[in-house]
Amino acid sequence: MPHSLTISELSRRLERRELSARQATQACLDRITQVDSRVKAFLSIDTADALQQADAADRILAQGSPPADQLLLGIPIAVKDVLAVKGHPLNCGSKILGKFISPYDATVIARLRAAGAVVFGRLNMDEFAMGSSTENSAFVTTCNPWDLTRVPGGSSGGSAAAVAADEAIATLGSDTGGSIRQPAALCGCVGLKPTYGLVSRYGLVAFASSLDQIGPFTKDVRDSARLLQVIGGHDPRDSTSIPRALPNFENALGGDLKGLKLGLAREFMVGGLDPEVKAALVKLVEKTRLKLRLGPSAQFTEALAAIRKLREAIHSTVIPLVAGGIAAPHIQAALVGLNGTLTRPMLVDPAATILSLTSNTARDLGLTSAPEDRKVHLISSDGKVSEAKVMILKRMRLGAFTLENLECAVQPGSFKNAENIL
Repeated sequence: MPHSLTISELSRRLERRELSARQATQACLDRITQVDSRVKAFLSIDTADALQQADAADRILAQGSPPADQLLLGIPIAVKDVLAVKGHPLNCGSKILGKFISPYDATVIARLRAAGAVVFGRLNMDEFAMGSSTENSAFVTTCNPWDLTRVPGGSSGGSAAAVAADEAIATLGSDTGGSIRQPAALCGCVGLKPTYGLVSRYGLVAFASSLDQIGPFTKDVRDSARLLQVIGGHDPRDSTSIPRALPNFENALGGDLKGLKLGLAREFMVGGLDPEVKAALVKLVEKTRLKLRLGPSAQFTEALAAIRKLREAIHSTVIPLVAGGIAAPHIQAALVGLNGTLTRPMLVDPAATILSLTSNTARDLGLTSAPEDRKVHLISSDGKVSEAKVMILKRMRLGAFTLENLECAVQPGSFKNAENIL
């Protein structure tokens, strides 16, 4: 069936005229009708617009071989509800934005269109990308296509679920601290968070500006390379965009992997890790006999003992993870520029999930949390009150607390009372 094909497979069949772009797009739409009432990956679809784009692609295909720069000609690609698509809703998985319609295309959307892709559908996500399960969407909870009783991960859960359920040939998501990689792992598809600055953030609703990055969900690695080839590259509208020509990612596939090392930081094997997952990981490590780079952390001696069965050289790395009960990466961005000089932190992960979040929502959306009670409300700049998920309120409060107490960030253990604000 066309909807189950990879980008490479579908492209070949389109070029040979074994399938039309309309047939491929309609196959995805039919698949959505068939399964999405259970998967719940999509928030909205403009069927007429999708088929119109497909017909335009077919007219180009009818003229012969597609232009070299149209690597995605006729390929149906759906997008996370955090990317601006002109004329389509942009809600970020929240009801606070109401019936807002995007007035322009994000750079990645413009590049998809230029490459001939059929851009269709808005994919579910945790509200304002705050969450790791897609249970925090204001609209619906997306299910994992492999087991509808389980979550698909998040915040790009809809993007991962749509690919895993063959509702789209590929999708786009965004990743701040794992929002592409984690749902891809949970749904069994390929997810890639590109190097920061490789893909333009213009048209992406900001969560953590110094960490956000747009990336692909695909059915195989080659598709991921092709999609990255299209959406990547310098963009003068994004001041953090890397001014450098892209390599050919597809040509780099299939090389010799001999000599590469896989680093496994046992700090990331955090408390609460499912024993079944942990056992599977240790088994995989033992099977492949890879050399590991393990960080020093007394609380993971049990995991270290299991992995020592490899009898391989163990190299120490220093990964500061916990400070006063709060993950150090969540605090470290607060330290950037405190002395008046912008510095490049060695480890910046969801720091901005508590810091940039507070400033970005206030600046872009005019949102503040209601301080007079513990009700989960967001108040926009025009006074409109909207119910929000608990995750948003927690992160906004933690961000406000941190910003108001920045000097505490340089004192180990000074965040010990932070849990009281949650």
